[in-house]
Amino acid sequence: AKWLAADVDILFIDEPTVGIDIKAKAYIHELINRLADKGMAILLISSDMPEMVALADRILVMHDFRIVHEHENDRKYETASRAIMSAIHAAEPAQTRTAR
Repeated sequence: AKWLAADVDILFIDEPTVGIDIKAKAYIHELINRLADKGMAILLISSDMPEMVALADRILVMHDFRIVHEHENDRKYETASRAIMSAIHAAEPAQTRTAR
């Protein structure tokens, strides 16, 4: 809750809804959207793909500290998840993919 009181232009949030109930998650999503609507830039780090698709205007996929894919989000889960999973798969070393 400290981040709500901060007077900043950019907010970095790492996995904001891990381990909380659905009602609290919806409330946090509402707060994030409200801050974004007021012009705050928000960098959301999340492993929850539905959360990313619901909240993000742009989704970046990183591998080995590099951006390997940028997705302009259309808020359509199927489109976004397919593009993101393809980027993740392409970023994996070939030996990792064949070892599965």
